Amino acid sequence: MAAPHRADHVGSLLRPAEVLAAHKQFENGDLSVEQLREFEDRAILQAIKLQREVGLDVVSDGEYRRQIWSGDFIDAVDGYVDGPEPIHFDWRLADEAAAPG
Repeated sequence: MAAPHRADHVGSLLRPAEVLAAHKQFENGDLSVEQLREFEDRAILQAIKLQREVGLDVVSDGEYRRQIWSGDFIDAVDGYVDGPEPIHFDWRLADEAAAPG
């Protein structure tokens, strides 16, 4: 009997702490792009392994290399004009939500 529902994962996965730290180090000039890619590669391989272990037929790299979800859009569209944000979101990690201020 076929499963009553089907779901495929597409899009971002939460980045592991090591990848977040590596991105900060890269932004600060403390890691080369090659070193950053090594952190990302390890995390991507682990994410793919986990998705396969849980039985997903379609897997994602987690978008661990992307800096922002819409970043490729701006480069791919001619005539794009940046404007003010219609709504501002103050994104925080779970451990930052409990921190004061």
